[in-house]
Amino acid sequence: MKKKSLIVVLLLLCVTFVFASCSKPIFKDGPSSNDQVIGNGGMAVIKGEYLYFTNAFSSQEDVAVGGNKYDKEEPISAIYRTKLNNGSISIDENGNPVGAEILVKQIGGFEQTNLYIVGDYLYYVTPKTLNDADKNTITGLLSFNRIKLDGSEHKEVYSTNQTASEYSIAYSGTTAYIFVNINNNITLVTCDKKIKTSTFAEGVSDIILPSGELVSDFDKTVFYTKTVTINDDGQVNGNKIMKKGLNDKDEQVALLNGQTFTLVANKNNRLYYTVDSILYSNNFNGKLTQYGYNSFSNYAILNDNNGVDKGVIATYSSSDYNSIVLLNDVDVSPIKLIVDGMTDSQTYSIITATNNDVIYYVDNKVYKKNIYDNTSAISIGEFNLTVDSNTYIDCDGERLFYFAQVEESNKTYYYLHVVNLVEDAKGQFIGVLHQDDILDEEEK
Repeated sequence: MKKKSLIVVLLLLCVTFVFASCSKPIFKDGPSSNDQVIGNGGMAVIKGEYLYFTNAFSSQEDVAVGGNKYDKEEPISAIYRTKLNNGSISIDENGNPVGAEILVKQIGGFEQTNLYIVGDYLYYVTPKTLNDADKNTITGLLSFNRIKLDGSEHKEVYSTNQTASEYSIAYSGTTAYIFVNINNNITLVTCDKKIKTSTFAEGVSDIILPSGELVSDFDKTVFYTKTVTINDDGQVNGNKIMKKGLNDKDEQVALLNGQTFTLVANKNNRLYYTVDSILYSNNFNGKLTQYGYNSFSNYAILNDNNGVDKGVIATYSSSDYNSIVLLNDVDVSPIKLIVDGMTDSQTYSIITATNNDVIYYVDNKVYKKNIYDNTSAISIGEFNLTVDSNTYIDCDGERLFYFAQVEESNKTYYYLHVVNLVEDAKGQFIGVLHQDDILDEEEK
Protein backbone atom coordinates (compact mmCIF):
# COMPACT_ATOMS: atom_id res chain seq x y z
CA MET A 1 0.00 0.00 0.00
CA LYS A 2 1.22 3.43 -0.78
CA LYS A 3 1.94 6.10 1.75
CA LYS A 4 -0.37 8.88 1.75
CA SER A 5 0.32 12.47 2.89
CA LEU A 6 -3.19 13.82 2.70
CA ILE A 7 -3.51 16.57 5.27
CA VAL A 8 -7.25 16.64 5.77
CA VAL A 9 -9.98 18.34 7.78
CA LEU A 10 -12.27 16.81 10.38
CA LEU A 11 -14.41 13.87 9.31
CA LEU A 12 -18.10 13.96 10.06
CA LEU A 13 -19.76 10.59 10.33
CA CYS A 14 -22.57 8.32 11.60
CA VAL A 15 -24.40 5.45 10.04
CA THR A 16 -27.64 5.82 8.04
CA PHE A 17 -29.66 3.52 5.82
CA VAL A 18 -27.84 1.70 3.00
CA PHE A 19 -29.29 1.75 -0.50
CA ALA A 20 -28.32 0.35 -3.87
CA SER A 21 -28.89 1.27 -7.49
CA CYS A 22 -28.66 -1.31 -10.25
CA SER A 23 -27.27 -0.39 -13.64
CA LYS A 24 -25.92 -1.94 -16.78
CA PRO A 25 -22.20 -1.90 -17.59
CA ILE A 26 -20.87 1.36 -19.04
CA PHE A 27 -17.70 -0.17 -20.48
CA LYS A 28 -17.24 -3.32 -22.53
CA ASP A 29 -13.49 -3.44 -21.95
CA GLY A 30 -11.43 -3.15 -18.80
CA PRO A 31 -8.95 -4.94 -16.58
CA SER A 32 -9.15 -8.65 -15.86
CA SER A 33 -10.12 -9.82 -12.38
CA ASN A 34 -6.61 -11.14 -11.71
CA ASP A 35 -4.73 -8.05 -12.99
CA GLN A 36 -2.33 -6.40 -10.56
CA VAL A 37 -3.51 -3.40 -8.55
CA ILE A 38 -1.00 -0.59 -7.89
CA GLY A 39 -1.47 2.32 -5.53
CA ASN A 40 -4.61 1.61 -3.55
CA GLY A 41 -5.72 4.48 -1.35
CA GLY A 42 -5.69 8.12 -2.42
CA MET A 43 -6.41 10.08 -5.59
CA ALA A 44 -5.62 7.44 -8.20
CA VAL A 45 -5.22 3.68 -8.53
CA ILE A 46 -4.13 1.39 -11.37
CA LYS A 47 -5.44 -2.05 -12.24
CA GLY A 48 -3.87 -3.79 -15.21
CA GLU A 49 -3.64 -1.26 -18.05
CA TYR A 50 -6.23 1.13 -16.60
CA LEU A 51 -5.81 4.20 -14.41
CA TYR A 52 -8.78 5.23 -12.26
CA PHE A 53 -8.49 8.79 -10.99
CA THR A 54 -10.25 11.74 -9.38
CA ASN A 55 -10.39 14.47 -12.00
CA ALA A 56 -10.14 17.55 -9.79
CA PHE A 57 -10.61 18.94 -6.29
CA SER A 58 -13.93 20.13 -4.82
CA SER A 59 -14.31 21.31 -1.25
CA GLN A 60 -16.79 19.34 0.79
CA GLU A 61 -17.88 22.66 2.34
CA ASP A 62 -19.40 23.65 -1.03
CA VAL A 63 -21.77 20.69 -1.31
CA ALA A 64 -25.39 21.87 -1.13
CA VAL A 65 -27.91 20.26 1.19
CA GLY A 66 -29.13 17.12 -0.53
CA GLY A 67 -26.66 17.65 -3.36
CA ASN A 68 -24.01 15.39 -4.89
CA LYS A 69 -26.44 12.58 -5.69
CA TYR A 70 -25.08 9.66 -7.68
CA ASP A 71 -25.50 9.98 -11.47
CA LYS A 72 -27.53 13.22 -11.24
CA GLU A 73 -24.83 15.67 -12.32
CA GLU A 74 -21.32 15.56 -13.75
CA PRO A 75 -19.11 17.37 -11.21
CA ILE A 76 -15.65 18.57 -12.17
CA SER A 77 -14.21 16.31 -9.45
CA ALA A 78 -15.86 13.13 -10.75
CA ILE A 79 -14.01 9.81 -11.07
CA TYR A 80 -12.61 8.89 -14.49
CA ARG A 81 -10.62 6.09 -16.04
CA THR A 82 -8.15 6.01 -18.91
CA LYS A 83 -6.17 3.23 -20.56
CA LEU A 84 -2.42 3.46 -20.15
CA ASN A 85 0.01 3.13 -23.05
CA ASN A 86 2.92 0.95 -21.88
CA GLY A 87 2.36 2.25 -18.38
CA SER A 88 2.23 5.90 -19.45
CA ILE A 89 -0.61 8.37 -19.90
CA SER A 90 -1.17 9.53 -23.47
CA ILE A 91 -2.33 13.15 -23.88
CA ASP A 92 -4.29 14.49 -26.87
CA GLU A 93 -3.88 17.86 -28.62
CA ASN A 94 -6.23 19.49 -26.10
CA GLY A 95 -4.17 18.33 -23.13
CA ASN A 96 -6.68 15.71 -21.97
CA PRO A 97 -5.88 12.02 -21.39
CA VAL A 98 -6.56 9.99 -24.52
CA GLY A 99 -9.72 7.98 -24.11
CA ALA A 100 -10.59 9.39 -20.66
CA GLU A 101 -14.07 8.20 -19.68
CA ILE A 102 -16.21 9.10 -16.71
CA LEU A 103 -16.99 6.21 -14.36
CA VAL A 104 -18.68 7.93 -11.40
CA LYS A 105 -20.79 11.07 -11.80
CA GLN A 106 -20.25 12.09 -8.22
CA ILE A 107 -17.53 13.99 -6.34
CA GLY A 108 -14.44 11.85 -5.92
CA GLY A 109 -11.72 14.44 -5.39
CA PHE A 110 -12.07 16.35 -2.09
CA GLU A 111 -10.54 16.60 1.38
CA GLN A 112 -11.20 12.93 2.16
CA THR A 113 -10.32 11.38 -1.23
CA ASN A 114 -9.76 7.62 -1.04
CA LEU A 115 -9.96 5.20 -4.00
CA TYR A 116 -9.56 1.46 -3.51
CA ILE A 117 -9.90 -1.36 -6.02
CA VAL A 118 -10.88 -4.61 -4.31
CA GLY A 119 -11.71 -7.51 -6.62
CA ASP A 120 -13.81 -6.14 -9.48
CA TYR A 121 -15.06 -3.15 -7.48
CA LEU A 122 -13.90 0.42 -7.02
CA TYR A 123 -14.58 1.71 -3.51
CA TYR A 124 -14.74 5.47 -3.09
CA VAL A 125 -15.81 8.12 -0.59
CA THR A 126 -17.87 11.20 -1.48
CA PRO A 127 -19.13 14.16 0.60
CA LYS A 128 -22.69 14.99 1.50
CA THR A 129 -24.49 17.78 3.34
CA LEU A 130 -27.61 17.51 5.51
CA ASN A 131 -29.79 19.63 7.75
CA ASP A 132 -30.16 18.50 11.35
CA ALA A 133 -33.43 18.49 13.30
CA ASP A 134 -33.04 22.22 13.99
CA LYS A 135 -32.46 22.97 10.28
CA ASN A 136 -28.78 23.69 10.86
CA THR A 137 -26.62 22.75 7.89
CA ILE A 138 -24.03 20.02 8.55
CA THR A 139 -21.29 19.89 5.91
CA GLY A 140 -18.51 17.39 5.41
CA LEU A 141 -20.54 14.25 5.97
CA LEU A 142 -19.45 11.16 4.06
CA SER A 143 -20.98 8.51 1.85
CA PHE A 144 -19.05 5.26 1.22
CA ASN A 145 -19.78 3.61 -2.14
CA ARG A 146 -18.67 0.87 -4.46
CA ILE A 147 -19.14 0.34 -8.18
CA LYS A 148 -17.97 -2.39 -10.52
CA LEU A 149 -15.09 -1.40 -12.75
CA ASP A 150 -17.36 -1.79 -15.78
CA GLY A 151 -19.69 0.87 -14.35
CA SER A 152 -22.46 -1.46 -13.14
CA GLU A 153 -23.79 -2.35 -9.67
CA HIS A 154 -23.30 0.98 -7.93
CA LYS A 155 -24.18 0.79 -4.23
CA GLU A 156 -23.91 3.08 -1.24
CA VAL A 157 -22.61 0.77 1.49
CA TYR A 158 -22.45 3.22 4.40
CA SER A 159 -23.49 6.80 5.08
CA THR A 160 -22.85 9.23 7.92
CA ASN A 161 -24.51 12.13 9.70
CA GLN A 162 -22.42 12.68 12.81
CA THR A 163 -18.91 13.84 13.65
CA ALA A 164 -16.14 11.24 13.64
CA SER A 165 -12.40 11.50 13.86
CA GLU A 166 -11.14 9.07 11.21
CA TYR A 167 -11.87 6.21 8.86
CA SER A 168 -9.93 3.67 6.82
CA ILE A 169 -10.43 1.08 4.08
CA ALA A 170 -8.72 -2.31 4.15
CA TYR A 171 -9.16 -5.57 2.27
CA SER A 172 -8.38 -9.26 2.27
CA GLY A 173 -8.97 -11.14 -0.97
CA THR A 174 -12.15 -9.71 -2.47
CA THR A 175 -13.60 -8.58 0.87
CA ALA A 176 -13.34 -4.90 1.80
CA TYR A 177 -13.45 -3.57 5.36
CA ILE A 178 -14.41 0.01 6.21
CA PHE A 179 -13.54 1.19 9.73
CA VAL A 180 -15.09 4.39 11.10
CA ASN A 181 -14.28 6.06 14.41
CA ILE A 182 -17.45 7.74 15.71
CA ASN A 183 -17.14 9.37 19.13
CA ASN A 184 -14.36 6.90 20.06
CA ASN A 185 -16.54 3.97 19.04
CA ILE A 186 -15.43 1.91 16.05
CA THR A 187 -17.93 0.82 13.43
CA LEU A 188 -16.93 -1.93 10.99
CA VAL A 189 -18.58 -2.30 7.59
CA THR A 190 -17.74 -5.63 5.91
CA CYS A 191 -18.31 -5.56 2.16
CA ASP A 192 -18.52 -8.86 0.29
CA LYS A 193 -21.49 -10.21 -1.62
CA LYS A 194 -23.50 -8.86 1.29
CA ILE A 195 -22.91 -5.75 3.39
CA LYS A 196 -22.67 -6.17 7.17
CA THR A 197 -22.37 -3.32 9.67
CA SER A 198 -21.35 -3.91 13.29
CA THR A 199 -19.89 -2.19 16.35
CA PHE A 200 -16.26 -3.34 16.56
CA ALA A 201 -15.00 -1.56 19.69
CA GLU A 202 -16.18 1.08 22.14
CA GLY A 203 -14.48 3.67 24.31
CA VAL A 204 -11.14 3.72 22.49
CA SER A 205 -8.63 6.54 23.04
CA ASP A 206 -6.13 6.01 20.24
CA ILE A 207 -6.34 3.48 17.42
CA ILE A 208 -4.48 2.19 14.38
CA LEU A 209 -7.25 1.60 11.87
CA PRO A 210 -6.27 -1.17 9.43
CA SER A 211 -5.70 -0.01 5.85
CA GLY A 212 -4.52 -1.59 2.63
CA GLU A 213 -4.11 -5.32 2.16
CA LEU A 214 -4.46 -7.53 5.23
CA VAL A 215 -2.31 -10.64 4.79
CA SER A 216 -1.20 -12.03 8.14
CA ASP A 217 -3.15 -12.57 11.35
CA PHE A 218 -1.18 -9.64 12.79
CA ASP A 219 -2.45 -7.43 9.95
CA LYS A 220 -5.98 -8.51 10.80
CA THR A 221 -5.54 -7.52 14.45
CA VAL A 222 -6.74 -4.05 15.42
CA PHE A 223 -4.76 -2.28 18.16
CA TYR A 224 -6.07 0.61 20.23
CA THR A 225 -5.56 2.20 23.61
CA LYS A 226 -7.97 2.67 26.49
CA THR A 227 -7.87 4.43 29.82
CA VAL A 228 -6.83 2.21 32.72
CA THR A 229 -9.25 1.52 35.54
CA ILE A 230 -8.77 0.40 39.14
CA ASN A 231 -9.58 -3.12 38.00
CA ASP A 232 -6.54 -3.26 35.68
CA ASP A 233 -4.15 -5.19 37.94
CA GLY A 234 -4.09 -2.26 40.33
CA GLN A 235 -2.57 0.04 37.69
CA VAL A 236 -3.63 3.68 37.92
CA ASN A 237 -1.00 5.30 35.68
CA GLY A 238 -0.63 5.40 31.90
CA ASN A 239 -2.99 3.63 29.54
CA LYS A 240 -3.33 0.15 28.08
CA ILE A 241 -2.99 -1.29 24.58
CA MET A 242 -5.91 -3.46 23.56
CA LYS A 243 -6.15 -5.85 20.62
CA LYS A 244 -8.98 -7.51 18.75
CA GLY A 245 -8.94 -9.64 15.60
CA LEU A 246 -11.40 -9.06 12.77
CA ASN A 247 -13.29 -12.22 13.66
CA ASP A 248 -12.88 -12.02 17.43
CA LYS A 249 -15.87 -11.52 19.67
CA ASP A 250 -13.98 -10.02 22.59
CA GLU A 251 -11.04 -7.66 23.01
CA GLN A 252 -7.90 -8.50 24.99
CA VAL A 253 -5.24 -6.49 26.82
CA ALA A 254 -2.04 -6.57 24.78
CA LEU A 255 0.17 -4.38 26.99
CA LEU A 256 -0.30 -2.81 30.42
CA ASN A 257 2.66 -1.73 32.54
CA GLY A 258 1.96 1.77 33.85
CA GLN A 259 3.40 3.54 30.80
CA THR A 260 1.55 5.83 28.38
CA PHE A 261 1.55 4.55 24.81
CA THR A 262 0.96 6.53 21.61
CA LEU A 263 0.31 4.25 18.65
CA VAL A 264 2.13 4.83 15.36
CA ALA A 265 1.59 1.93 12.94
CA ASN A 266 0.85 -1.76 12.49
CA LYS A 267 3.37 -3.03 9.96
CA ASN A 268 5.84 -5.86 9.41
CA ASN A 269 3.90 -8.00 11.91
CA ARG A 270 4.83 -5.53 14.64
CA LEU A 271 3.07 -2.72 16.44
CA TYR A 272 4.99 0.57 16.44
CA TYR A 273 4.36 3.00 19.29
CA THR A 274 6.09 5.68 21.32
CA VAL A 275 6.68 5.93 25.06
CA ASP A 276 8.05 9.25 26.33
CA SER A 277 8.61 10.23 22.67
CA ILE A 278 10.88 7.20 22.02
CA LEU A 279 9.83 4.87 19.19
CA TYR A 280 9.49 1.11 19.77
CA SER A 281 8.19 -1.88 17.84
CA ASN A 282 6.72 -4.98 19.48
CA ASN A 283 5.68 -8.30 17.92
CA PHE A 284 4.17 -9.44 21.26
CA ASN A 285 6.16 -12.62 20.92
CA GLY A 286 9.35 -11.66 22.72
CA LYS A 287 10.81 -9.10 20.28
CA LEU A 288 10.85 -5.48 21.52
CA THR A 289 12.93 -3.00 19.52
CA GLN A 290 13.89 0.56 20.42
CA TYR A 291 14.72 3.07 17.65
CA GLY A 292 17.01 5.89 18.74
CA TYR A 293 17.14 7.89 21.96
CA ASN A 294 15.53 11.13 20.80
CA SER A 295 12.14 12.47 19.82
CA PHE A 296 11.45 12.12 16.08
CA SER A 297 8.37 12.55 13.91
CA ASN A 298 6.94 12.01 10.42
CA TYR A 299 7.71 8.28 10.54
CA ALA A 300 7.93 6.18 7.34
CA ILE A 301 8.43 2.53 8.24
CA LEU A 302 10.42 0.46 5.77
CA ASN A 303 9.23 -2.98 4.72
CA ASP A 304 11.04 -5.95 6.19
CA ASN A 305 13.52 -7.70 3.89
CA ASN A 306 12.96 -11.44 4.38
CA GLY A 307 12.20 -10.83 8.02
CA VAL A 308 15.12 -8.44 8.57
CA ASP A 309 14.14 -5.13 10.18
CA LYS A 310 15.18 -2.38 7.72
CA GLY A 311 14.44 0.45 10.13
CA VAL A 312 12.35 3.60 10.14
CA ILE A 313 12.77 6.86 8.23
CA ALA A 314 11.93 9.92 10.33
CA THR A 315 12.49 13.65 10.61
CA TYR A 316 14.38 15.34 13.41
CA SER A 317 13.65 18.95 14.23
CA SER A 318 15.04 21.42 16.72
CA SER A 319 14.89 25.20 17.00
CA ASP A 320 17.65 25.65 14.43
CA TYR A 321 18.18 22.29 12.71
CA ASN A 322 16.08 19.91 10.62
CA SER A 323 17.10 16.62 9.00
CA ILE A 324 15.94 13.22 7.72
CA VAL A 325 17.41 10.15 9.41
CA LEU A 326 17.28 6.35 9.34
CA LEU A 327 16.49 4.84 12.74
CA ASN A 328 17.65 1.31 13.43
CA ASP A 329 17.54 -1.00 16.43
CA VAL A 330 19.71 0.83 18.98
CA ASP A 331 21.38 -2.47 19.86
CA VAL A 332 22.41 -3.07 16.24
CA SER A 333 23.21 0.19 14.47
CA PRO A 334 23.37 3.92 15.28
CA ILE A 335 21.21 6.59 13.72
CA LYS A 336 22.20 7.36 10.12
CA LEU A 337 21.87 10.83 8.63
CA ILE A 338 20.08 10.60 5.25
CA VAL A 339 19.53 14.25 4.33
CA ASP A 340 21.68 17.00 5.80
CA GLY A 341 19.92 19.36 8.15
CA MET A 342 18.83 22.87 7.24
CA THR A 343 19.55 25.74 9.59
CA ASP A 344 16.53 27.96 8.89
CA SER A 345 12.79 27.68 9.46
CA GLN A 346 12.22 25.30 6.54
CA THR A 347 11.25 21.73 7.39
CA TYR A 348 11.26 18.47 5.49
CA SER A 349 8.03 16.55 4.84
CA ILE A 350 8.40 12.87 4.02
CA ILE A 351 6.03 11.79 1.24
CA THR A 352 6.96 8.11 1.24
CA ALA A 353 9.87 5.73 1.57
CA THR A 354 10.63 2.60 -0.41
CA ASN A 355 13.24 0.06 0.60
CA ASN A 356 15.85 2.07 -1.30
CA ASP A 357 14.75 5.70 -1.43
CA VAL A 358 13.06 8.38 0.62
CA ILE A 359 10.89 10.84 -1.29
CA TYR A 360 10.34 14.18 0.41
CA TYR A 361 9.51 17.80 -0.30
CA VAL A 362 10.34 21.24 1.00
CA ASP A 363 9.17 24.60 -0.38
CA ASN A 364 7.15 22.74 -3.05
CA LYS A 365 10.32 21.07 -4.35
CA VAL A 366 10.23 17.27 -4.49
CA TYR A 367 13.41 15.24 -4.00
CA LYS A 368 14.43 11.59 -4.04
CA LYS A 369 17.38 10.37 -1.97
CA ASN A 370 18.93 6.91 -1.76
CA ILE A 371 18.84 5.71 1.82
CA TYR A 372 22.01 3.62 1.76
CA ASP A 373 24.61 5.51 -0.29
CA ASN A 374 26.13 8.97 -0.01
CA THR A 375 24.96 10.35 -3.35
CA SER A 376 23.19 13.68 -3.43
CA ALA A 377 19.42 13.93 -3.49
CA ILE A 378 17.85 14.03 -6.96
CA SER A 379 15.56 16.95 -7.67
CA ILE A 380 12.32 15.68 -9.19
CA GLY A 381 10.96 19.18 -9.77
CA GLU A 382 9.08 22.10 -8.29
CA PHE A 383 5.33 21.75 -7.92
CA ASN A 384 2.58 23.76 -6.28
CA LEU A 385 1.18 21.19 -3.85
CA THR A 386 -1.07 23.52 -1.87
CA VAL A 387 -4.85 23.77 -2.16
CA ASP A 388 -6.66 26.07 0.28
CA SER A 389 -3.64 25.98 2.64
CA ASN A 390 -3.73 22.16 2.73
CA THR A 391 -1.47 19.69 0.96
CA TYR A 392 -2.95 16.76 -0.95
CA ILE A 393 -0.36 14.23 -2.11
CA ASP A 394 -0.72 10.63 -3.21
CA CYS A 395 2.31 8.48 -4.04
CA ASP A 396 2.71 4.85 -5.07
CA GLY A 397 6.53 4.94 -5.02
CA GLU A 398 6.86 5.52 -8.78
CA ARG A 399 4.28 8.23 -9.39
CA LEU A 400 3.33 11.31 -7.40
CA PHE A 401 -0.25 12.54 -7.79
CA TYR A 402 -1.35 15.98 -6.60
CA PHE A 403 -3.99 18.64 -7.23
CA ALA A 404 -2.87 21.87 -8.95
CA GLN A 405 -4.17 24.56 -11.26
CA VAL A 406 -3.48 24.26 -14.99
CA GLU A 407 -1.24 27.09 -16.15
CA GLU A 408 -2.69 27.22 -19.69
CA SER A 409 -6.25 27.81 -18.48
CA ASN A 410 -8.43 30.28 -16.62
CA LYS A 411 -7.28 28.62 -13.36
CA THR A 412 -10.71 28.09 -11.88
CA TYR A 413 -10.22 24.57 -10.56
CA TYR A 414 -7.47 22.37 -9.14
CA TYR A 415 -6.94 19.32 -11.38
CA LEU A 416 -5.10 16.06 -10.88
CA HIS A 417 -1.46 16.07 -11.98
CA VAL A 418 1.15 13.30 -12.02
CA VAL A 419 4.93 13.28 -12.02
CA ASN A 420 7.17 10.29 -12.74
CA LEU A 421 9.52 9.84 -9.78
CA VAL A 422 11.81 7.45 -11.62
CA GLU A 423 13.34 10.33 -13.55
CA ASP A 424 13.36 14.11 -13.56
CA ALA A 425 9.98 15.14 -14.93
CA LYS A 426 7.56 18.02 -15.20
CA GLY A 427 4.22 17.62 -13.52
CA GLN A 428 1.72 16.41 -16.12
CA PHE A 429 -1.94 17.43 -16.09
CA ILE A 430 -4.11 14.33 -16.51
CA GLY A 431 -7.58 15.68 -15.78
CA VAL A 432 -10.38 16.77 -18.10
CA LEU A 433 -10.80 20.57 -18.22
CA HIS A 434 -14.09 22.13 -17.18
CA GLN A 435 -15.56 24.50 -19.75
CA ASP A 436 -14.89 27.44 -17.40
CA ASP A 437 -11.17 26.73 -17.63
CA ILE A 438 -10.96 26.35 -21.42
CA LEU A 439 -9.38 29.43 -22.98
CA ASP A 440 -11.12 30.95 -25.98
CA GLU A 441 -9.13 32.11 -29.01
CA GLU A 442 -8.71 35.65 -27.68
CA GLU A 443 -7.30 34.39 -24.37
CA LYS A 444 -4.77 32.00 -25.91
